[in-house]
Amino acid sequence: MKAKVSRGNGFRGVLEYVFGPGEHDQPGRAEIVGGNLSSTTPRELAAEFAASRRQRLEVKNPVWHCSLALPKGERLDSNAWHKVCERHLQNMGFAVDNHMWVAVRHSDTDYDHVHLIVSRIGLDGTLWHGRNDVRVAIESTQTLEREFGLRLTPGLNSEPEHPKKTKGEAAKRARTGQASLKERMQSILNRAMQVCISSFRDAESVGI
Repeated sequence: MKAKVSRGNGFRGVLEYVFGPGEHDQPGRAEIVGGNLSSTTPRELAAEFAASRRQRLEVKNPVWHCSLALPKGERLDSNAWHKVCERHLQNMGFAVDNHMWVAVRHSDTDYDHVHLIVSRIGLDGTLWHGRNDVRVAIESTQTLEREFGLRLTPGLNSEPEHPKKTKGEAAKRARTGQASLKERMQSILNRAMQVCISSFRDAESVGI
């Protein structure tokens, strides 16, 4: 499972996006699978979220948006997604009964995924700061995979994979001193993984 997080200053815009037809132009692709709001349209949901925003008008970015995507071919039903989303918010430090939120599922791609839109402003006026939320979100997905029996994916502290060499590859390397194409491609993938991990850590260090 992969998580992507962002913050914003307007609920209506992100809601219009997640309820829109998407790049594949498929109306009706969005399904609400969780949350504590009663509305079902972007306009009505934005109006509900506004109730929390009015409590802390000085907060510039009250919107927390997080997408959770499963690996290609893996799927969850709506009820399971609701449980996963609620647990993820708890892992992030949200009190799910105090912060307004909605979870919208998209199933129009090969990657079953949901979008979580949450108000950082609690109904009691408290503000969720969510420090290091990039790292915490990734760590949460690792926990969710184990808790819900999902396919395990690499995390921030995962070691790069080193595939076993075939006898032919080992003999060629011993003979020529050169890595095989398979080994060179794996090396490129490992470096790319490390760049991604470094990017997450850099983002964490500046508090994104």
